[in-house]
Amino acid sequence: MPKLGYTETMKNRISLFGFTLLLAVSVLTLEGCGFRMRGSVDVPINMPTTFVQGADKYRGITPTIKRILRSSGVQLTENPKQAELIIKIYGEKQTRRVLSVGASNAKVREYELNYQVDFGLDRGGKTLVDKQTISLVRDFTFDETAVIAKQNEENMLYKDMQSNAIRQLLQRVQIIMANK
Repeated sequence: MPKLGYTETMKNRISLFGFTLLLAVSVLTLEGCGFRMRGSVDVPINMPTTFVQGADKYRGITPTIKRILRSSGVQLTENPKQAELIIKIYGEKQTRRVLSVGASNAKVREYELNYQVDFGLDRGGKTLVDKQTISLVRDFTFDETAVIAKQNEENMLYKDMQSNAIRQLLQRVQIIMANK
């Protein structure tokens, strides 16, 4: 490997510094205009000790909410009596209905996928939010020649709707906590 001269080494350092500076300015500019990575949710820093009560604490939306809250520094408890805030997940549901069928063969061409989660909030033994529903809908085209690929696409759409519902739910919690 040839030894770099003084000027080549300086050019490399200046180049690295310029790239780092450009990256830093880009990130600050994006943050300044309100850009957020998809899936990121701001959780209130002063959020009290929280218990997440779910219909199924091992599957679905409940463990994901717990993970997000933990990673945001919220103190979670497994005992509802020790919690100042209780997020109640009453249930979630996935459904689909036929939107259209082919004219020539009467086979399904398009589905409507629905995802719904019901939740409520309690604080200090008082109900902050009665049972509310977050509902999301996506259209999904079906191709009988690619059944496995379309099944995977459908699962991804449901997962995306679940992530969107979690963002909406945590944004509502954030707004409520900021106003209380």
